Amino acid sequence: MKKIQNYKVIELLENGTKVLIDVGIKDSIKLSDRFLIYKLGEDMIDPDTNENLGAFEIVKGQGKPTDIQERNTTLETMYWSFQRHKKPVEVGDLVKKI
Repeated sequence: MKKIQNYKVIELLENGTKVLIDVGIKDSIKLSDRFLIYKLGEDMIDPDTNENLGAFEIVKGQGKPTDIQERNTTLETMYWSFQRHKKPVEVGDLVKKI
């Protein structure tokens, strides 16, 4: 199973309608890529087995690249969950390809 690479939001741009992430050309990012922006919540525990199932992902939005540089990429937001959940994207939130 392929391990999913996580990146981070490093700056909010244009009042949060765009974000800068810490991944770029050197990581083979393409304009056709799509990203999920999220943060980790608490660990989930199976009530029957008491097994730790890992942290819950709190989805904050999605983005698509508009500018890709050597070590960073600008994402234009496509969907923001804070409109429903009041949890805006913040510097330090996690990002992964979807």
